[in-house]
Amino acid sequence: MKAKQKSASASRKRPAAHAAKPAKATSAEKVAHVAAGSRWFAWCCARAGLEAEAAFAALIARHAPGAVKGPFNTAARLAAGFSAAELARLEAAA
Repeated sequence: MKAKQKSASASRKRPAAHAAKPAKATSAEKVAHVAAGSRWFAWCCARAGLEAEAAFAALIARHAPGAVKGPFNTAARLAAGFSAAELARLEAAA
């Protein structure tokens, strides 16, 4: 039984194979994730008759004042579909 415990313990100490992914792959996944969220948010806003960027700014101001922290990866956010105006609002709120 102790042998099993040692091998299980040793396997927890080794990094998982997926943990060694290059940063570019992780960054691309994050951009895709943010882009998907932005599309859904815009779709929900359009359905409710709201302008997405203004609605997002209002939600941040109401529910998370002071919570927005920089620095922001501007290039990645632009690639994810953020507009320059939306990024300027985030920068101003940070």
